[in-house]
Amino acid sequence: MNTIESDERIKLLENELRKFEVHYFPLLNSTTDMICSIDEKFNVVVLNQAYQKYIHELYNVSIDVGDNLFEKVNVDEKRVEYWKAIYQKVLQGEQITLIDERTVGTQKIVLEVNLFPVKQKTGQISGLSFFIKNITEQHRLEQRLQIQNDELQHINAELDRFVYSASHDLRSPLSSLLGLINLTRLEIENTDEVKSYLALMEKSIKKLDGFIRQITNHSRNIRLEITKNEINFKELIDEIWESMHFMELEKKIRKIIEIDQNTPFYSDEYRLNIILSNLISNSIKYIDRYKEDSYLKVLVKVTAEKTLIAIEDNGQGISKEHLPKIFDMFYRANQESEGSGLGLYIVKEIVEKLKGKIEIQSILGEGTIVNLTIPSL
Repeated sequence: MNTIESDERIKLLENELRKFEVHYFPLLNSTTDMICSIDEKFNVVVLNQAYQKYIHELYNVSIDVGDNLFEKVNVDEKRVEYWKAIYQKVLQGEQITLIDERTVGTQKIVLEVNLFPVKQKTGQISGLSFFIKNITEQHRLEQRLQIQNDELQHINAELDRFVYSASHDLRSPLSSLLGLINLTRLEIENTDEVKSYLALMEKSIKKLDGFIRQITNHSRNIRLEITKNEINFKELIDEIWESMHFMELEKKIRKIIEIDQNTPFYSDEYRLNIILSNLISNSIKYIDRYKEDSYLKVLVKVTAEKTLIAIEDNGQGISKEHLPKIFDMFYRANQESEGSGLGLYIVKEIVEKLKGKIEIQSILGEGTIVNLTIPSL
């Protein structure tokens, strides 16, 4: 090739380079995605401003065409070796997509990295290109959707169990009631028998009514917003105790109520009523009939920030193996219980709704202590 031909070829290459600079560099820099191409020795051939900015923010170094990528960013030997291994696979012809999580400053980012081999017309691989997309927000949305999906699956599973058990618990007392009505018709002339059947009917109806009330409480706790009321614990507990007079064993238990409240306290009165009613009625329901002195102690300590409530009894107690499951839906710690197994589940759901805490300590045959912490609204 003579000098003239050589000069013309140089001019031709310079023209092509100018075209590249005029047309392709603006195109590369118009995207927020990071683009870089390197040769087989990891020297930078092409890169855009987004990738330069990323490298500067991540490693506090500047990088440009002609720089060796790993000499510039050689700050973590294990990470360098990891990426060299990835690049070698691409240089052998593989296309690779992977997710890379990094920390830039104080911010965690998630990147999608797509790597492609650069092939000449002859098919020979002379380097590789990678395109990096910041998918942090997309990743957060996907995580949020996954959490919501998990919650929905949990709710659906709970709903399935709820419907199955609810249908059984609703039909059982109704079936008993229908049977008792038929027996009453047959025994209409026997006054004592009729009274006995009517008493059993009343028991079944009250059981059904209590279960329906618990379902309603559970539904309202889920759907209704928390309301803010000023709570007078003496009035609230007196009202709850008054409502327990219908219980068969209420008169056999000695009540001890100590309330220390010298400051206004704000919470959801409806929800507090459900919590305390369930816990107090449980203590009455499961007294130890063989003990001469059955007692129920309710201690309340109110501050401006929170209220501490302890409900203690010397009733039947709960065995150790049942304690971890007592807050599960439809779980009955006492197999002789006629309850629905919803009470403590609802209590815990409401306590959590109020951002409070509940702990239960119990010894079989000795009694139970329930400790509640309810923050002020």
